[in-house]
Amino acid sequence: MVSSETLAGMDLFRDLPADGLGAIAAMCREETFPAKTVFFALDRPADNMYLLLEGSVGLTIEPVPTSPPLTVSILNSHGQLFGWSSIVGPRNYTATAQAMTDVRVIALDGHALMEFLEQHSAVGVTVLKRLAQLISLRMSELRRLLAETIRDYEHPPEALHEN
Repeated sequence: MVSSETLAGMDLFRDLPADGLGAIAAMCREETFPAKTVFFALDRPADNMYLLLEGSVGLTIEPVPTSPPLTVSILNSHGQLFGWSSIVGPRNYTATAQAMTDVRVIALDGHALMEFLEQHSAVGVTVLKRLAQLISLRMSELRRLLAETIRDYEHPPEALHEN
């Protein structure tokens, strides 16, 4: 079991009432994985959400089925969240998550967490607002990367002229 104090130190769960933190902590399990472990894959059923404790996790997408995966995020900060599709939908993962180094995480059953949040609306509203903020930040970063990619594609650096 994960301690309430550990959860309270993470943005998603900070300042929650002690009883809410305790109930969520009871749903958590700490797990370790070696480098190259795939936590989940694109389009697979979304069951678990993860909070990073140590290590690095790469999130990749496949822009087209015949191209190699494209890394869109590298998570390496304590408390970073991945696998939120298990809570908010679409109930299938929208990316692939793979350990880039040995990793230690907190894992939660997303369905059980969502049931708890629905039954405890004050805690649920707080957690879901924070989750929405985290998703918004991640999407803003993806938009920035997309804009840079489009700009570079439409306006490639000029070739150097030989003397």
